[in-house]
Amino acid sequence: MKAPPVLLQARPVFPYVPADTTYQELRSAGELRLFADPDLRTVLADYYVNGAGYAANFLFRMEPEYRKLVRGHTPTIASAHIWAHCHQTPAPDQQRLIDCDSPMSETAAQAVLDVFLADPRLLPELRFWITNLEVMTDLVTQHRVAARALAERLQNEFGA
Repeated sequence: MKAPPVLLQARPVFPYVPADTTYQELRSAGELRLFADPDLRTVLADYYVNGAGYAANFLFRMEPEYRKLVRGHTPTIASAHIWAHCHQTPAPDQQRLIDCDSPMSETAAQAVLDVFLADPRLLPELRFWITNLEVMTDLVTQHRVAARALAERLQNEFGA
């Protein structure tokens, strides 16, 4: 029997923290005036203070209740097996699910699935988390577009 790692993989958390160290240092030192164009200072502030990256940062820091429920209901033998045998990590920020044999009998696996099905919180929490993942994906896309636009503007302004 093949192990279905999909239930565990529906609950990943990928922390995202925007890097704003340089902006904060410039701001703290009162050096934002180095940018002569006040509109550029506003664009920088909007990007670093109010940008989509910060909204995504908030969502990415959430630990969904779904994650806790699935981990709590999953026997250690199954989760340890999935981490050891059912996925690859080709890069630090990438995971790939792979087929693997189950560490438990079909009867034991069905018992675990029955526990999942019996928990009335699981499906609503999964729906909530899927919606948040969709929002996060949209916010990260917006952040990427804003970052590229800001980088282009800085390139045009300073020729760096």
